[in-house]
Amino acid sequence: MKLILLISQTNCIGQGIKAYIPQDFVLLESSADDKGIQLIKNIAAGIVLVDTSAVGALPWLEGAYPFRPDLTYVSIAENDKNGVSNNVSSLFYDTIAHPFSPTLVQNILNRSWERTIFLMQKQAGPSLHTKMKSPAQGTGSAYSHKEHTLSKFSRALGTDFNRRRLIDLFVSTVEELAPVSKISLLLPCGKEGVYRVAAQQGLNPELAAKLRFHTGSGLIARLSREGRILYADDHPASAELFMDESIQEMRMIHSLVSIPLMARGGLVGALNLGAKITGYPYGDDELEIFYILAGNVATALLDIELHHQLRYQKLYIENILLNMNSGVIAIDMDDRITAFNRQAAEILKMDAS
Repeated sequence: MKLILLISQTNCIGQGIKAYIPQDFVLLESSADDKGIQLIKNIAAGIVLVDTSAVGALPWLEGAYPFRPDLTYVSIAENDKNGVSNNVSSLFYDTIAHPFSPTLVQNILNRSWERTIFLMQKQAGPSLHTKMKSPAQGTGSAYSHKEHTLSKFSRALGTDFNRRRLIDLFVSTVEELAPVSKISLLLPCGKEGVYRVAAQQGLNPELAAKLRFHTGSGLIARLSREGRILYADDHPASAELFMDESIQEMRMIHSLVSIPLMARGGLVGALNLGAKITGYPYGDDELEIFYILAGNVATALLDIELHHQLRYQKLYIENILLNMNSGVIAIDMDDRITAFNRQAAEILKMDAS
């Protein structure tokens, strides 16, 4: 996933560039204000397009740049002229001149993304899940607390067919087991071949709502193919790793660990965890628990979907029977009446209830 943040305003020249942005980029929009600052603080990596014709855009850039010098800033200007001081123009990696052309925009964005990958490599530190020794786990009150949390989750898992409540319970249980800085749960969004952030904690809500993950590539494709836990920071010095789209997408959602929700031979979703608030790495026992929990939730989600499908079919059939002009009586293998519509009751002069 390639991310672009467009800083512009209505009726400014930057608005016209949206029609030329390739489909493999995810576009976010904001104005040159505090909201834009908050967005760049939450973007793991990406390109920032700054519309120099927008009011306050250049002062905004001077204020925003110190927060995220690791992002790639590209100006949008009239006739290849920024009209800005050398101090500000030095912050831009490149310029997209108006009027726009598809080739020009695509070439500059591709070059800018290559630079973004390079900056990601440069900024990467040591692996979070190997750099520190985790404290002893599974003893004392902490172990009892985990047992209680898992027991409570297990009881709730089989008694509720509400999808939203299950998702919220899953996320809160994960956070209770291992307090983390950021959590996100990716699930299919109804549109075939696309997953979205169905629940999250710690991410920018606007950013999370915009993100889409395609089944044919990146994180979802890799989880589906490998069916194992993925780490975003394995061998961070490897240039090849940073070109991996699955790793790029994990960094977009500030995920250190991605755990597949597998059930009945397929991928149902993905649980993504940021770094622990303690700074300690995830232990093997913790990840095994999360993997098992994720599998149980995946099965429950499929069961809920099946439950609602059967319920819908039942209501659909009952509605047909209710509105038929003919009398219908259905009997099962044990000679028990399973359906008896109103018309049948009227014909037989019996109570349909």
